[in-house]
Amino acid sequence: MTFPSPVGGITLEQELIPCIIFSVSYGVLSIFYIFQQFKNRNAVTACISGTGGFVVERTIVFSLRAAVAAHPGTESQGLTEYISVTWSIGFIIIFGDVCSILRCLLVNSTRPDESLPTYALDQLPTISSAPKLVKAQSCSPRSLFTSSTNTARVTDDPKRRFRYRRMCDVLSVVMLAGYITAMVGNARLIHQRDDATKTAENQALRYVSTALAAFAIFWATMATFFWAKRLNRTHERAFGYMVLFCGLLAMPTIYRLSVMYNQTTALDSTLPGSQNTPAEKATFYLFHVLPEFIASFLLLAGVNVREMFKTGRWGDVSKFGILKKKEMVEKETQ
Repeated sequence: MTFPSPVGGITLEQELIPCIIFSVSYGVLSIFYIFQQFKNRNAVTACISGTGGFVVERTIVFSLRAAVAAHPGTESQGLTEYISVTWSIGFIIIFGDVCSILRCLLVNSTRPDESLPTYALDQLPTISSAPKLVKAQSCSPRSLFTSSTNTARVTDDPKRRFRYRRMCDVLSVVMLAGYITAMVGNARLIHQRDDATKTAENQALRYVSTALAAFAIFWATMATFFWAKRLNRTHERAFGYMVLFCGLLAMPTIYRLSVMYNQTTALDSTLPGSQNTPAEKATFYLFHVLPEFIASFLLLAGVNVREMFKTGRWGDVSKFGILKKKEMVEKETQ
């Protein structure tokens, strides 16, 4: 009887070196992230806390895989299921942080001067004396990574801010649904592989979770291109990074959709389609593991997210509890 091959296959002896490399790399990134929480408070933001947890978890996963690769044949069924689940939700966790950053980016574009990103404040030529009205830097349509010196008049826009938040809320719900279906479908895939009905259900859940993630990433990418040309007060470089993040996270999604149809007769099979051949292993590390690492590195160490996207310490949420949140809702519904 055949069953769906787990993405990435089982851990083989030839994976020892790449597992050690990624274990050390994620470990260093984890230490850097934890160090930043205490040393550089100006760079700390809750918007990337999910990615911070992700790199710690990946350090553990690759350490376990390295141990198994050093002692072939010691991978248990439970460990295979655990690793299969982590592969299915890792890029979703990172994208959840990207959505939080996108929310801050869009919401900031609707606020007056007190909420402008610091890079925009530094470049403001003048500030109008009219209330809730400032002169801000506008975006040039030439490139997502270059800035313009043109100016445009921008007012506080609570209604547009409300719409941006609701759109991002919908995106978060889609990602949550993808996260749950990925957990359920992959957690039961191995120990229910002898039950044809359960196997079909789990396979369907795997496709649903990945399709939801693909839809959310595609939507965020297209929305970023759309808003980058229309918002005249947000730095284009920030939108460029958003496109880069979405592009990196789209790679594991597309890869998973392209390999999940494969079937195998045994977890340790090395036949084509088992995800255990050298070519399949190389493809997995290139299109699934590496993009996740690059995205997490950029979020945690490559870019000052708090400065670039003006997220603040807590992102687009109230720090002062229900009262301020209620006031915010009342203002937006006026």
